[in-house]
Amino acid sequence: MKHLLTTLIVLTCISFANAQVKIGFTAGVNKTDGFDRNSDFLQLNPKTTYNLGIGLDMKILNRLSFEPILLYSNKGWILENNLDEEFDRSLQYISAQLLGKIHLTKNLKIILGPEFGYLVSAAADGNTESQLELFSAGEVGAVAGVEFSFLKRFAVHAKYNLGLSDVLNVNLTDEIGNPIGTTSIKNRTIMVGATIYPFKIEVN
Repeated sequence: MKHLLTTLIVLTCISFANAQVKIGFTAGVNKTDGFDRNSDFLQLNPKTTYNLGIGLDMKILNRLSFEPILLYSNKGWILENNLDEEFDRSLQYISAQLLGKIHLTKNLKIILGPEFGYLVSAAADGNTESQLELFSAGEVGAVAGVEFSFLKRFAVHAKYNLGLSDVLNVNLTDEIGNPIGTTSIKNRTIMVGATIYPFKIEVN
């Protein structure tokens, strides 16, 4: 978490020099699930959650800007195994997205960048006991998407967030419970939301 905050602060300070800065508040819907490339025994069904955050949109060049965003993001999935058992998992992250924005037009932008997440809560739905010890504390992902801005203070976006690091290791069993190996799960999220930029700062 310390490395995450340090990286965010350094990149923000570099981008602040000679930049037009807009402070934005964002909220949106997550369509989130997990994926497992090593096994046909797991079916990871999606669930709908949410995200909230604050960002600093800094225009660096005429067609390029940088926006670090600090998010509270709810992820997870509904896991169905080969025994037709379902396990609903909710994972809450404090995440930093470090996004470059390529301005195709005045209003339309392409979004690209990494995401670094720190897991603050993990639980099974209907169970108040924490399951943090079962999951990886940190997560790294890649973000790509589009943004459309309007009326100078508003923007809507759609982003695809692909997890690059494992968040959970799973022991696999056959239909009678015999162990047959292990696999790992990564997060995958579609994020659709809106941002309002109520404040603008000129930095020279």
